[in-house]
Amino acid sequence: GFGPPLRPRPPSAASGPTMARGRGENRPSAGAAAAAPAGGVLRELVTAVAADYRSTATKKTMMLDCFAIFAAATAVVQAVYCFLMGSFPFNSFLSGFFATLGMAVFTVALRLQITPSAASKTSLEQCFAEYALCCLLLFFAVVSFIG
Repeated sequence: GFGPPLRPRPPSAASGPTMARGRGENRPSAGAAAAAPAGGVLRELVTAVAADYRSTATKKTMMLDCFAIFAAATAVVQAVYCFLMGSFPFNSFLSGFFATLGMAVFTVALRLQITPSAASKTSLEQCFAEYALCCLLLFFAVVSFIG
């Protein structure tokens, strides 16, 4: 599972969207606009998912997740920079973007292979060797594309 189930909130007069009816119109009342029960449910959900992740993930998995998020965030930053400042050497932008995005994809693939629930028959050494070879080929392609 994904942790303990969320408890439903008891209905009350102030929580939940109530409708004020007047002259045939349905519009949210002032009390419904002030109460935001979705924020509390979202906070509980995020807390439950984070607690489950911390309890089930190993240090290796957490490290790979952090690197994949960093690589994807770097690709996003490069794309935003290209959008804002221009892409004069466009092949340089594409090389950097594909390198960071490729590293993120290869890292997620490695994480999927070494996860204990994956039930793969390959050893950790073989998984890492494949990851290193794919990254090396990616970097050769990126360097040759830069020109």
